[in-house]
Amino acid sequence: MTDTSFLQGLCSAVRRHDATYRPVREREPLLAPHPTAGALFDALEPRSALDWDARRVLLRLIVLEYQRRRHPLWYALAARGLEPMLGNLRARSRGRDADERDQALHVAFAEALGRLRIAREAGPAFPLMTLRRALERALFGRPADREAELEAETAFCHAGRRRQAPHEDPPQYVHLLAREVGELVARRSGSDDPVRVLAGVETLAEQVSRQASAHVTGACLEKRHRRVVEAVRGELSRRRR
Repeated sequence: MTDTSFLQGLCSAVRRHDATYRPVREREPLLAPHPTAGALFDALEPRSALDWDARRVLLRLIVLEYQRRRHPLWYALAARGLEPMLGNLRARSRGRDADERDQALHVAFAEALGRLRIAREAGPAFPLMTLRRALERALFGRPADREAELEAETAFCHAGRRRQAPHEDPPQYVHLLAREVGELVARRSGSDDPVRVLAGVETLAEQVSRQASAHVTGACLEKRHRRVVEAVRGELSRRRR
């Protein structure tokens, strides 16, 4: 995190708590490539070769472990994995000295991690945008209006790269948004049928044909999909408040 003290000391804290990391590594196959807590801390560095899919799965595990015990090890690892986003939020803080900005961000981040809802049995999704909005509400009172532009600055794979022009939707942001909305639609409907239609993978007529044995009509499917989309739209609207 450039020109900030937010992560100062976290690396040494991680290495001090390796005894806490070892039993979790033995339990979680996902951590096998990272023999020590320090190795995982290094792997989560923004410019590492870790891609977004691998990073989000690790972050999901780390946050769940933090919620289980509130141990500083998992807090430090989460901060490392989310470093670009935290650095951007700290840089936007105004009217305080560096220590006050760091303290405010530490408190907001710890509280947001503790409250972040991650379904333990629903796969590897990590709700990055939900976390971002919670931090913005805690630090600034409400989420920023230009979320697309801000996500371009905080996307994990953008470290050191030129920022997209403000009028463009950054590909990483669009990818994250589409994935999160798609997962939300699938959870609401209990299947991926509405997502397949919305994404153009399958037409409504093809779905009717595929489900002919269940005697599902096109009108019934269309109404079901519309209800799901309306429910998701309402949930997304509530999240923005």
